[in-house]
Amino acid sequence: MRRDAPSTPRRRLGSDPGFLLLAALLLARLAWLAPRLLVDDLNLDHPFAAGDAWDWIANGLWIAGAPVRWSARPPLVPLALAGLAKAGWLEAWPVVAQGLWTVTLLALYRLLRRRWRVGPALAATLVVGGSHTLNLLSLEVMADLPAACLILLALAAVVAAAERPAWYAAAGGLAALAALASPIGLVV
Repeated sequence: MRRDAPSTPRRRLGSDPGFLLLAALLLARLAWLAPRLLVDDLNLDHPFAAGDAWDWIANGLWIAGAPVRWSARPPLVPLALAGLAKAGWLEAWPVVAQGLWTVTLLALYRLLRRRWRVGPALAATLVVGGSHTLNLLSLEVMADLPAACLILLALAAVVAAAERPAWYAAAGGLAALAALASPIGLVV
C-alpha cells in the first residue's frame, strides 16, 4: 500500500478533511447520546449499568463520604466519581466517559494519520469507533475503557515526544493514570 509522507504534529487540524469529518461524526454522536445518558440517579436509573458498575459507584460515593461499602477498587474512577459527587454532578459520569472516548478516537486518528493517508487512517478509526463491544463498554460505569483510552493517549504522547520531548512528561502522566484506573495500566 502506498503511503503519503507522514504528517507532522504542526499540521493544522483544520486542513485534514478526515479529522474534520471524524470530529463532526463523533461530536454529533456525543450530542445525540448525551441527553439520553443524563439521568436523575446514576445508581438507580443509568440504562447501561451492568456487571460491577454499582461497586464502582459505591467506591466513589465512599470516597465522597457516603455511608456505603468500599471494596478497594483501583482509585482513578472512584476518585473521579467522588469528585463529581462532591460537585453534585455524579450523574454526568457517562457523559464524561463519552467525552474521553471521543477524544481517544480523535487521538487514534491523528496517530494513524502520522503514517497513513486520510482514507486508511479514517477507516481504521471508524472500525474501532464503530465496535459494538467498545461502544457498550464506553457506556458502562467501569474502569476498563477509561484505562484503555489512557493507554492509547499515552502511546500517542510517546509518538509526539519523538519530535517534541516535552510530550514524554504527558506520556508518563497518562500512563500513570492508566495504572491508577486498572491493573492493565501497570503494563504500560
